Amino acid sequence: MGSQSLMKVPVLDFSGVLKPGTERWKTLTRDVREAVEGLGCFEAVYDTNFPDSLQKEFFSAMKELFDLPLETKMKNQSEVLAHGYWAPKSHAPLYEATSINHAEQLENIEQFTNLMWPQGHPKFK
Repeated sequence: MGSQSLMKVPVLDFSGVLKPGTERWKTLTRDVREAVEGLGCFEAVYDTNFPDSLQKEFFSAMKELFDLPLETKMKNQSEVLAHGYWAPKSHAPLYEATSINHAEQLENIEQFTNLMWPQGHPKFK
């Protein structure tokens, strides 16, 4: 009889000051991407340096992204298997996902932002 292994939700530490381009930033962005691609979620832990306003801004940005028209979200295509935009399906109507290849590289984030908001979006970076 085979054993069944349980998947554990990754716990990622956002404590302290995170500066784009630093090794810690690169490692954390890679860990976020791997967690979201592999399991679809992660648990974020942070200290008091992570203000409520930033948390609210993050969730507001995610809502704004997923509220875009389907045709806009479908522009996020990828040659990499299981990347790009995934629309809800009849068997999983609440599942919707999008990914940015090599999100640890600022130019890829900017390219994604320009694809979703050709007119620009100052807060989505």
